[in-house]
Amino acid sequence: MRFKKIILATHNNHKVEEIKNRLPIAVEIADLSVITDLPVIEEDGKTFFENALKKAKTVFEHTSLPALADDSGLIVPALGDEPGVFSARYAGENATGSMLISKLIERMKNLEKQERIAYFQTVLVFYYSWRPDNLENILSGIKPHAAVHKNLPAGPHFIEAEGKVFGRITDKPRGTSGFGYDPLFIPEGFDKTFAEMSMEEKNNISHRSIALQKFLQRFRSETGEK
Repeated sequence: MRFKKIILATHNNHKVEEIKNRLPIAVEIADLSVITDLPVIEEDGKTFFENALKKAKTVFEHTSLPALADDSGLIVPALGDEPGVFSARYAGENATGSMLISKLIERMKNLEKQERIAYFQTVLVFYYSWRPDNLENILSGIKPHAAVHKNLPAGPHFIEAEGKVFGRITDKPRGTSGFGYDPLFIPEGFDKTFAEMSMEEKNNISHRSIALQKFLQRFRSETGEK
């Protein structure tokens, strides 16, 4: 199986940049800016997986191109797992990063140090279609990957991968890099926030990076891509 193009099912430029930097595959990667007339995708799932699957499936059905979707968020157990799937809308629709940070600081102002534990979670879903009798592969002399040919029936399929990184929430924002809640989150084993790290530092340990590593393993195993 060979893919010519994969669509990243997101309008978030920060996510696009992080994902492109961590996807060392010989396939053209495009984002939603190249897609016209895409229906609005309401992220109404109760889990990150439900939202990611809905986004990837919708883009695939609209474009007939394989789609990779990311749904991520911050979870604070002491707040009943807030903000969770509402991370991007925690302070209302179209909230800015500073508004999200202010809302979280306010919600956590009375928490003890041991209650400031939190984690970031990313769920990736890759939605694509597989045809065992792929005429294009036959004409080009490319044999379908043995594992795919043996295990997968024809039709749409998806690959899921998840990543988590644990840490704690500071009482005030620090740093100017990253996006979202990065200025508040200090990962375990570090004394600086994601926003105080370079992109390379963050990408080496982030929840999205962990999910992408798992995705790449499954993607290559299932599709035969390099």
